[in-house]
Amino acid sequence: MRTAIALLLGLGLSAAAQAADVDLYVTDSLAPQELTIKPLGGKVRPGANVRIGYLSQTHAELSLTMTAVEALKQIEPSMPEERARNLLGSLQLSGLDAFKQICELSGGQRSRVVLARLMLRHANVLFLDEPTNHLDINSQEV
Repeated sequence: MRTAIALLLGLGLSAAAQAADVDLYVTDSLAPQELTIKPLGGKVRPGANVRIGYLSQTHAELSLTMTAVEALKQIEPSMPEERARNLLGSLQLSGLDAFKQICELSGGQRSRVVLARLMLRHANVLFLDEPTNHLDINSQEV
């Protein structure tokens, strides 16, 4: 089965919401992240298989005391450590960085941990709040 991912980039979540005339509410905890779209007018009818994910610029869903591997295992507790490290490595967070506490990671590295969590949740539509805030120069140029 093919997975299509839509990236909704903007000037910030509130600016994107204003441009699209929708109110966006984000809820999280340990439950799968859900994004509810409430239109100011008309209707929003997402497809049957749409799974919306949200990448906040503050990474508030991450506990600062857990490691990157633990952050992934929080979403999928039965995941072997090797698989968690492979997923993080595919996002260029490899080696000992996978075992650093979230508070020790840079903003860009934290964003990669959140992206890995979204991948585990099988999100296929992503709302990115100020996505380039924490990227290094090379990543911004891509």
